[in-house]
Amino acid sequence: MVDKVDYWISEVCYKDNHIESVRIYKDSEVVYGLEKTWTVTAVIDSINKGYNIGTMIKKDGRWCGGAIVEVVNIGGTEYIRTDRDSSTEDNLENLPKFC
Repeated sequence: MVDKVDYWISEVCYKDNHIESVRIYKDSEVVYGLEKTWTVTAVIDSINKGYNIGTMIKKDGRWCGGAIVEVVNIGGTEYIRTDRDSSTEDNLENLPKFC
C-alpha cells in the first residue's frame, strides 16, 4: 500500500508497442493542469529513486486515481507496469494516447 502518490500519469505515447513517453503531473499540480512530458526512462529513474507514481483518468470531468506504476525487470530490460506479469512490454494501455 502506498501512502502518497508523488506523480500521476494521465496519457501515454507508444512507439513500436513500447511506451516512449508519458504526460505526467506532480501531485500538487493536477488541478492546475501543469502536465509535463517525461520519457519512460525518466519515469523508471524516478520510481527507482523512491517516488510513487500512479495512473489517473478523467471521469465525469474529475480526475480519478488508478493503479500504482511499478518497474519490472525482464531479461535485463526495465518496463513500467501496473501489474507484475512477465510479458516483455509496458502495460498502461487503458490510458489515452497523446501521439
